[in-house]
Amino acid sequence: MGRVFQQISSQARIQKVWFEDRTIFVQLNDGKILSRSVDLFPHLRKGTLQQWKKFELWGDGKWIHWEELDEDLSVEGFL
Repeated sequence: MGRVFQQISSQARIQKVWFEDRTIFVQLNDGKILSRSVDLFPHLRKGTLQQWKKFELWGDGKWIHWEELDEDLSVEGFL
């Protein structure tokens, strides 16, 4: 089964980040919601929910940064 990729504008910015179970959800400024398993990201996979919640948005919402886990994810990184 092929994977479907969403069209994301180069102007897309992260507005909201949250976690459910081992899934990270990201809502963009255009209303789209992206989700991925944290297990896809080696540094996040090793973290706890408390560590996942300690993130900063960088680059005017283009990146999520976890200092404690040494992880950075971009909007494109979800695709």
